[in-house]
Amino acid sequence: MARRSVDDEKKSYSAVFLLGVGLLLAGAVWSVWDDNISRRPWKYYQTEFSEQEQDRVRQEIKKEDDRLAADPAYQQVVKDLAAAKERLQTGETAKRITALEAERERVATQHHDVDLKLRVVKSRLEEAWYDYDNAMLAHTSTAAPHARLEALDKDKAGIQKDFDNTKAQLDKIDKEFVEVRSEVKSLEEKLKQLNTEHDRLTEKLGNLTLAVGPLHVPKIPKIRQVVLEDFERNNFDKPIARVDRCESCHAAINKPGFDDSPNPYKTHPHRDEIFGKHPPEKFGCTPCHQGQGAAVNSPEQAHGEVHHWDQPLLRGVKVQASCIKCHANIQHLSGASTIERGQLLFEELGCPNCHLVDGYEDLPRVGPYLRRIAAKADPAWLVRWVTNPHEYRPKTRMPNFMFKQDEAVAVAAYLLDASKSESGAVSFQMRPVS
Repeated sequence: MARRSVDDEKKSYSAVFLLGVGLLLAGAVWSVWDDNISRRPWKYYQTEFSEQEQDRVRQEIKKEDDRLAADPAYQQVVKDLAAAKERLQTGETAKRITALEAERERVATQHHDVDLKLRVVKSRLEEAWYDYDNAMLAHTSTAAPHARLEALDKDKAGIQKDFDNTKAQLDKIDKEFVEVRSEVKSLEEKLKQLNTEHDRLTEKLGNLTLAVGPLHVPKIPKIRQVVLEDFERNNFDKPIARVDRCESCHAAINKPGFDDSPNPYKTHPHRDEIFGKHPPEKFGCTPCHQGQGAAVNSPEQAHGEVHHWDQPLLRGVKVQASCIKCHANIQHLSGASTIERGQLLFEELGCPNCHLVDGYEDLPRVGPYLRRIAAKADPAWLVRWVTNPHEYRPKTRMPNFMFKQDEAVAVAAYLLDASKSESGAVSFQMRPVS
């Protein structure tokens, strides 16, 4: 049986090409969306807040317009200004302005002609002085150059007189113009003062947008970051910088008036009190709130609420735990009432009387060093011990603080987490050498 040959030149591949183009287009759209939207949530937050801010400014402008519309003094100034401008266009005042304009044009033409003549005679004087000096140097007769200098000086004096006369006339006419228009100018200045707040809000609205010809479009979102050059030191005492990009999403954090807005469009609580002593451009955000300040791909990453990140975001009163990083004495520290109470409770209950604690090294110790508790204590046993130590050892000096089960678990979890670094070193040192 003979094989049938197929002419590839006549075979259609349009369906394959169409499918390939479709896949290529879909891939391009997905890559743009993934790079600019899905992994850039801060762009959405900035755009959304910008729209909210613009709407708020527009509302303030409308409120100011309504206030001015209901202000009798403002409306009277507007009315007086309109009447003054109308008088400049009609009646005797208009005729006087027309006459002054014609007179000024005539005098200005004369002044221009006289000025030109004065420039010409000055240039000729320069030439005559050159001839006179040249004759002096050449030891020739200076009579002719001298006579020419005297004649030109005489012409200059006459032209200078005409120049001063026409200049004085122009000054007089301009002064009359000012007097005629003084009422309008005075009312315009008064109206400008009354419009100060309206103009400020209008300028603020303009700064929130990008002018493209006659159009005003939203500004392009951009990363906003603070670089803390000497945030901490490494083992070689070299400065380690930290980058905070928190304001890329929390754009309203240092802007008043958004206290009731939801996050991330909310003004920082107690903004004036906190930022007055801790400006974000100098201190950043993560030294107090922790989190992963350089991350911007998602709120979870930025807040450090991901696997393997041991400094998740601190919210609410938990932020006060960071105060002791800088403030050695937190007693009566504004905004640190919870940690202040905790420190007092810590001292009143006598914790540093038994356990070694930084800052209390001069007291005698009868309890273990808790910085290495994770190396020797089982977590389950530690919870039972914290809940009621007298159940395990009736004669122990450790008091029973009447912790509830969840409170005991929280205390044990804190002790185990805080002692991981030193406990790990101890475990390594205690490991037998094979």
